[in-house]
Amino acid sequence: MPANSVSLKALIVYLLIATFSLKAQSDSLCIKSAVILKMTEDYHFAAPPKDSTFSSLIYDKFIAKLSGGLAFFTQEDLSELESWRYKLVDDKQAPCDLKAKAVSVYSTRMQALLDLLAAESKRVPSINEATFYESKSEGNYANESEWKQHWQSYLKLRVLWAVYEDSIANPSTEVLKNWKYRVCQNISCRIQNQVDNFEAIETFVEEQYLRTLCNAIDPHTNYFNRFDMQSFERSLSRNALSYGFEIYRNQSGEIEIYKIIPGSPAWRSNQLNEGDILLGAANTAIEGEDFSCMPMADILKMVEGEDTIRTDFKVRKKSGETIEISLPKEKLAVEENLIETYILEGDQKVGYIYLPSFYESEESYSSGRGCAVDVSNALIRLKREGVEALIFDLRNNGGGAMYEALRLAGIFVDYGALSIYSNGAEVQTLKDMDRGYIFGKPMVVLVNSYSASASELFASALQDRNRAVIVGSPTYGKSTAQNIVPLLSYHGRDTTVIPASYMKLTTGAFFRVTGETHQKEGVIPDINLPNAVDFSDARESSEVSALDFDAIKKKTYYFPAKALPIEDLAAKSRTRLEQDSSWQVLLKQDLELEESYKIPLRYEDFKDYMAADEQTLFADHASKIPYKVSSLKLMFSFQPEEDEQGAASRKSIERDPYISESYFILKDLIQSNNK
Repeated sequence: MPANSVSLKALIVYLLIATFSLKAQSDSLCIKSAVILKMTEDYHFAAPPKDSTFSSLIYDKFIAKLSGGLAFFTQEDLSELESWRYKLVDDKQAPCDLKAKAVSVYSTRMQALLDLLAAESKRVPSINEATFYESKSEGNYANESEWKQHWQSYLKLRVLWAVYEDSIANPSTEVLKNWKYRVCQNISCRIQNQVDNFEAIETFVEEQYLRTLCNAIDPHTNYFNRFDMQSFERSLSRNALSYGFEIYRNQSGEIEIYKIIPGSPAWRSNQLNEGDILLGAANTAIEGEDFSCMPMADILKMVEGEDTIRTDFKVRKKSGETIEISLPKEKLAVEENLIETYILEGDQKVGYIYLPSFYESEESYSSGRGCAVDVSNALIRLKREGVEALIFDLRNNGGGAMYEALRLAGIFVDYGALSIYSNGAEVQTLKDMDRGYIFGKPMVVLVNSYSASASELFASALQDRNRAVIVGSPTYGKSTAQNIVPLLSYHGRDTTVIPASYMKLTTGAFFRVTGETHQKEGVIPDINLPNAVDFSDARESSEVSALDFDAIKKKTYYFPAKALPIEDLAAKSRTRLEQDSSWQVLLKQDLELEESYKIPLRYEDFKDYMAADEQTLFADHASKIPYKVSSLKLMFSFQPEEDEQGAASRKSIERDPYISESYFILKDLIQSNNK
């Protein structure tokens, strides 16, 4: 429970009317750290005690964050930083002192890596030695000799991967030499930016500390700079300014366009294609940037940030021709948030909706437009097509706007309680205030370990009301709620706003209408389907700083439907799985997440390793499904129904065994209801 009786809501209201002291605005690490701890103490739902254990956790997370792949620092490096382990909470100057030393150690280690890369770029890797690349488990930091061996193995792994991706069966010495040089130059080039710009390293180290400080409080409390804030808002919106292409850094270290968004400026230019290479850019904010040496994060800031509305790009076509193209940014429907809607037409006609996030539009509160309205429109069209049931796919949906999740749940249930919310001081019931529903036919909610937060609120609400069969694997296990506020140094009526600094702060928690919590446990499916990979390390329960809290007592009125025949449906599902050879493999496998692994660096062994790792299960699945998949074009999507991208989406649905098993479960449920 918050220590301060003043609510966060009251603080936000105060922000709107207070006269701020701006003359003392400070962005120093020590000030920000103190402000974060103070705001946590006053407004966090369940703030951890500020003791030596908490300080040690901050330190461990900070070192892990800086070391990236956990093989950056040596034990000698860490011995220079260890003295601050237990001082980061009680000593207000300690974060600044640690930062200063960490910047020095980090810069020295980066220079050592640059020297190693320069030497290694001249050596041809041997591909016939029976050696291995071995990952290191957390906390297993090497000495200087082991550090060097690790990086030599890593560089060799990168070369083998590049050669394998190029489908070269027997690479010549010249090919290996060229790839080794390119790999070393690529890594060296990006590191050099930070070495040459000491201030950038200081900023990097400071922001990593602020993020780890927040993550030590709990996994979902976080520090945002201005660009982080823009990215977060973009992820929740249906609309965002965009040039209309998606990029990644390919195996050659170049920035490659892997997707052109239909209807976007890039699409309409008729000059860009997937596979083109972005060489550089210039806009009103910069004189010009070469992307080859630029960190990916900085490139994404330029492409996705909202500071500029037009950029001149230098592009290399597949033909080798270099062109320059000027593109404006336009407000497009965010590609990741467009709703995919299909019909699976067989013995039963089943609708399929995939929702990647619980997004809201800028006009959500005034116009009511958000994912709930978009799904409603999709459901109305599905009903017109005569669907008998619905698969609602929330796999990999990490959440979003809780308000939209509640509105969406109300589409499928009649009036009554959906969830319970507590901020530590007050408890309230969250209800569907509208009588009636839009869709009342049988449905499956498909989830996995990456279904989190708002997804879990939605799934648990429908599960408690016996409204849907939950199918898949246990969800992430996050029931906490966050608010984003600027960092504020407040002393009575004198409030200082720290510029371009925000905090996403855990201020409450959601509970099921029964009073139970899915925190750390997740929503347990009614029918569990096995996975090919163990995702336990990706769930809330794996986080050291994850919050623990008990069920809540609250008298709540809700009206569950008649109990679903879960036991019978689960038995029939299990029988089907046991009769399918691919499902049998998943049912029998013993999933244990290895703390470390070895990858062979002899090329013939490496090829065998990669071939064995490739997915062969359900290879002929699409030919066995008893239904035809057809797309339902929505009014708010500009994507043509029959384009290449739409065809790829339909094929993906046809190949998905989790969707087909959900179809069979619904078929069983319909037959049970008709008895």
